Amino acid sequence: MTIPSTEEMKSLHITKIHGVAVDFNNDDAGVDMSSKLESTYSGHLILIQSGKFLRGYNRTAYALHKVKNWQLMLAGSTKKPHLQVGFPLPGYQKRLWPIVHEFGIPYLVALGNHADGYTLYTSKDSANNLDTIRSISDEIVYQVIADLQSHKKLNQAVLQKKLGDPETAGFQLKEKAQALDDILLQDITKLTRELRTTWGESVRVCLCRLMHNIFSYGQEDNKPLLLKRISADVDQLNHYIQQAQKLKQFKSSNFEHRAVLVVELGRIVGGLIRTRGGDHV
Repeated sequence: MTIPSTEEMKSLHITKIHGVAVDFNNDDAGVDMSSKLESTYSGHLILIQSGKFLRGYNRTAYALHKVKNWQLMLAGSTKKPHLQVGFPLPGYQKRLWPIVHEFGIPYLVALGNHADGYTLYTSKDSANNLDTIRSISDEIVYQVIADLQSHKKLNQAVLQKKLGDPETAGFQLKEKAQALDDILLQDITKLTRELRTTWGESVRVCLCRLMHNIFSYGQEDNKPLLLKRISADVDQLNHYIQQAQKLKQFKSSNFEHRAVLVVELGRIVGGLIRTRGGDHV
């Protein structure tokens, strides 16, 4: 875990608050925690550790989207949706300090976990701009959520239509798989010999099997069975990419890109499986 040095905290007027325990019993603990902290740290960007990532919710998420154009996501359940942004925990100061310097927006970072409690790091608000966050009303957050929900429904409808077209479905499947195959092959060639013959070989075997099945998809009579095999290979690749992060083989930004490609590929395969098992294609 990366923690600011004493000198860095002094230079940015950061205060450390130990032993903050949080007790929530629902799936949106981060959202509820952020909401509670807002009452004490009004006007601050509030970011909470979630595993190896920092996440911001609702007002914080919308503010970071507007001032830094970070990707804004719709998360949570249908009954309790929320806005969210996230980025890797290592080196988070490099992302946040420019925001303090450029826009004067103070922040609070909660590092820790639900079981052990959190340690808070907060920039001094007396010399900072508190109005940016405070100007984001509940109505703005609700409207953005509603807009994203409508956009999501539209995207799902478009995706379903594409999956209903045999040529489009096959093209999408091949396009995503080839992009993933190309980039992972480049990664493998840069590894040490030991990793190439262990992790790299496992990935190559899985990719070869995946690509063979995907190129066979158009002429396959039993498409539902082939889709299940493709889905299993996608899950296996996802495991290898998660494994690579633990081995520290990718930079954080590179890891996110590969993970997104796997998720997109899995989404297409899942859509084909749900569409009558792909037997119409």
